[in-house]
Amino acid sequence: MAPAVPTYRARYAFEGMRDLQKEVTEGKAAYEDPRQVTESVEFIQKMAGHTATALLQSAAAYRETSRRPESDENKKTDELLGEAAILAQQLAQKLQQALVPARSIK
Repeated sequence: MAPAVPTYRARYAFEGMRDLQKEVTEGKAAYEDPRQVTESVEFIQKMAGHTATALLQSAAAYRETSRRPESDENKKTDELLGEAAILAQQLAQKLQQALVPARSIK
């Protein structure tokens, strides 16, 4: 069996977040209590952490799949994806900090 294509998982994650944002904005979905909000933020926090790892894996995949892994484009992409991974990890940490007081909101 062939391995799964990571692009599909990334697409589904994007579509899920897009739909969440759209449905809340349009009033098709609404939070009923703070626990639901906290739970949603917990999932987003976890997603940010996984995003950091996926970005680093993507940088490695460019090097592994490119015909010219040492090209300037690959080096620049690697650098920028590394910076994005750091930002995603910082986002995950900040959300974790926000969750500490959020869990006590009634």
